[in-house]
Amino acid sequence: MTLLRLERRWLQAILEAFTPSDGPGIAPRPGEVDYQGVIDQMLRASNARARVGLRAGIWLAALSPVWLTGRLATMAGVAMADRSALLARMLTHRALVVRGLVTLLKLTASFALFINPALRERSHYDRRAPAVDPGRRVLPVVTEATEVQEAT
Repeated sequence: MTLLRLERRWLQAILEAFTPSDGPGIAPRPGEVDYQGVIDQMLRASNARARVGLRAGIWLAALSPVWLTGRLATMAGVAMADRSALLARMLTHRALVVRGLVTLLKLTASFALFINPALRERSHYDRRAPAVDPGRRVLPVVTEATEVQEAT
């Protein structure tokens, strides 16, 4: 399944709004994240039901200015701050289907961010955890199995 040019434009506008480039922290720079490539990969690897869900999520979010605010616009036609606010509203919407489909899009954006080597480098995600301070005592992890062994 391939997305229409219109859907691709909407998708870019939607996924960028989850982490705007002018946002705090390690926000991506404009054009740094390949959202289109990730959605293409997800669509190829997904079953038919998942592909329908992704497409439904795109349409739901793209048309959210109309059904949430009454504005005759799509996500691609509103300011970044408004897009982010609309996504936040949909993530807490009373209807499970709205929350679920927008969460699916948020996961897509997360995958696109996570796969980007420059963002991973800036986040220090791949660096090893520091060694345990020798002055601290490491406590054992207690599980049901260790409790049973101690009891016998």
